[in-house]
Amino acid sequence: MKPGSITLLSTLLCLALTTNARSHADEENYIWLDIQDTSISGHFEIPFRNLRENVGLKIPNGFDRSRPAVRETSEETHQYIRDHFSIGPFNGTPYEIIFTHQDVIGDIGGFGQFYFEIDCGGPVPDQLEIKNALFLTEKGIHRSLLCILYNAKTGEDYRDGEYAALVFNATNTIQILDLLGITGLFTPEQVEAAGWRRNVSALPQLLFFITTLLAAVLIANNKTWAPAPTLKKALQTFIPLYLTFALAQSLAFWLSVHNKIHLGITFVQVAVALSIALMAWRNRSTRAPAGTALIILFFLGFFHGLWLANGLDNLRVRIVDIEEMSRRFFTGFQLGQCALAVGLFTAFFLLRKARFYIPVLLQRGSLAALILALIWVSWKTTIAS
Repeated sequence: MKPGSITLLSTLLCLALTTNARSHADEENYIWLDIQDTSISGHFEIPFRNLRENVGLKIPNGFDRSRPAVRETSEETHQYIRDHFSIGPFNGTPYEIIFTHQDVIGDIGGFGQFYFEIDCGGPVPDQLEIKNALFLTEKGIHRSLLCILYNAKTGEDYRDGEYAALVFNATNTIQILDLLGITGLFTPEQVEAAGWRRNVSALPQLLFFITTLLAAVLIANNKTWAPAPTLKKALQTFIPLYLTFALAQSLAFWLSVHNKIHLGITFVQVAVALSIALMAWRNRSTRAPAGTALIILFFLGFFHGLWLANGLDNLRVRIVDIEEMSRRFFTGFQLGQCALAVGLFTAFFLLRKARFYIPVLLQRGSLAALILALIWVSWKTTIAS
């Protein structure tokens, strides 16, 4: 496949997946807090869908029918909340949550509201430790938002709007709420910057580029490696490799973001490490069948895209904003990734004719990458077991 065809296919694929994205408010539940000097009150807003699927309740549609059903089954819901949610001083004993009453909002696809009060037994501390696993599972993109109605510590009143202070997901269920410095949700610019920084923190990605691009400036000549004679020749190798990786990465990222594929993070990390090991092995042997590098890079890119999507879990963004924010994150990441790839390719191209390049950088460097990748696999599989 020509590089231009790969680029076009990647673009069309991303547009199609973005168009079909689902972002519904019923993929979120909400905890509203009214923080006074010595007490906390508020309510939980839980989608009917979660009450049915996770709590096992029979909640009918329609306001008149759902309201009595929510009230009659409130004890089961209260117990589920107590089992999956707690709030208390940082490193302290959680407070007792006293439920007072319940109600519903909406009609079809509505929410149950469960009101509560907490007596803190003294001044509310500056930092609250919140453990929240309400309806959060590894499979799915459900998020739980903690919103502030009033904060007596700062005197800020948010009742006229919506202020989401924390966002919980399946991989981030314990968080600290600093009442003196609530940061709120990420802005689109912060999400894009987080995507850029992801390149810096992703050691396996750096290892991948080094391993791949070491051979991208070489050609196989009589079963041995030789420097590419021209920049054009090197680019004819580099561009298909990079675009194949980027296409697979885009595919996996959008499938994961839009809840179409779920693989455990340990499995994904092991798959990435094994792909790096295969690429390192390929660098040390010119006898590998033609097209081997492209096949390895497609699988590496796919699993790396899944790993990348996992980075969204640590961003304070809402499900209703996930489409725009994921685009911002992916854009920032791709800009950083492209800069990294071009920089390494340029450096390796300039060094390709040096005496030490093939025996030291390529052969021994690939061997080091192979060993590191296998150590990573061993470490991850040991932890998982």
